[in-house]
Amino acid sequence: MQQIMATEVEKKLSISKNQILKKPVEFFHEYLQLFGSLEQDYVLININHFKRAQYGDKLKEFLERIEPYYHNSKKNYVTRTNMSYMNFITVLRQISHMNGVFFDYKIKYTNSKHYIEYYFYIHRKESDKESCKIEHNEMNEE
Repeated sequence: MQQIMATEVEKKLSISKNQILKKPVEFFHEYLQLFGSLEQDYVLININHFKRAQYGDKLKEFLERIEPYYHNSKKNYVTRTNMSYMNFITVLRQISHMNGVFFDYKIKYTNSKHYIEYYFYIHRKESDKESCKIEHNEMNEE
């Protein structure tokens, strides 16, 4: 009986394990605020923030610092030589999932081009997802 319960617990643990990251990144909020614009309860990140991080070598420093958190087979996400905005956002989203940070995005159109802005809610967890979406939608309607 105890052996059956132990295997059930192991199954639950294996499901909750992240296949990309080994453990949560403790300094994630620090870098989010460094890269983006801190608003009321979220950090806004767009293509301009990415370019600024690239230019100031903050992006390279961040990627080097988070590399040990990635499983060996997934380190290609952070060791790319030519990191694009979407690759950068993918890394932020992966860490957000592991850390339980809720994020949302909005597509902006300017001169027939689209830009995606990401909103990372730093003081809320994934469990608050619905309330964040409602507040974000109300903010955009004003």
